[in-house]
Amino acid sequence: MGEDELTDSYADEVAASMAAEAEARLAEVVNPDEEARFASLSLIELVSSGGGPDLVGAIMVRLGEVRAALVGHGGAVVVDNSKV
Repeated sequence: MGEDELTDSYADEVAASMAAEAEARLAEVVNPDEEARFASLSLIELVSSGGGPDLVGAIMVRLGEVRAALVGHGGAVVVDNSKV
C-alpha cells in the first residue's frame, strides 16, 4: 500500500468514525418526527414568508455533522437577516 493509499484509507476511517459519532450525538437529542417535519419544509418558502419559528429548525436539520458539533458544544444558529 502506497503512502497516498494509506492516507486515503486513514481519512476514510476518520470520516466514518466522525459520522457515527455525529449520528449518535444527534440521536440523543432530536425528535425524529419533528426532524422529518423540518426537513420537509422549504427554506425558500420560509424565508419568503418572513421566517417564523420553523426557519432555524429547518436550517439545523440540514446541517448534518455540523449540527452535531453545534449541539455537542452548546452552539446555535441565529438568523439575523434572510433574503431570497
